[in-house]
Amino acid sequence: VCVDGYEADDVIATLAARHRGEGVDVLTGDKDLLQLAAYDGVRILDPQGDPVDAAKKFGVPPGRIGDYLALVGDASDNVAGVRGCGPKSAVAFSAQIKFRGALLSTGSTCPELMSHRSH
Repeated sequence: VCVDGYEADDVIATLAARHRGEGVDVLTGDKDLLQLAAYDGVRILDPQGDPVDAAKKFGVPPGRIGDYLALVGDASDNVAGVRGCGPKSAVAFSAQIKFRGALLSTGSTCPELMSHRSH
C-alpha cells in the first residue's frame, strides 16, 4: 500500500488504528510502531515474525513508547533524546505525567527532569 505524501509508518499506523479489534499483525523493525500494540487486536511482530512485547523489551507499555524514545533518543528517526537520560531513567520518567512539561522546556537534562517528577 502506498499513499503519496505519507511515510510508510504513518500509513501502517492509520490502517492498524482503523482495523483495530479485527486481529491486525504489523511486521516491522520500527520501534515507533510498537505503540500500536496499545490497540486491542493489534500485534507487533519483528522482521522474523516473532511477537514483540514492548514492556519486556523496553520496560514501558506500548502506549508509552513515544515518551520513552523521546527521552532516550532514536537515531533512526533523528531524535536526539534528553541529555543524560538512559533507558533506566526513561522508564521511570515515562511513568510520570509531569515530566512532559519539563521535557518541552529547551535544553532539559535528566537532572532537570528529576526535579519535576511527582513522588
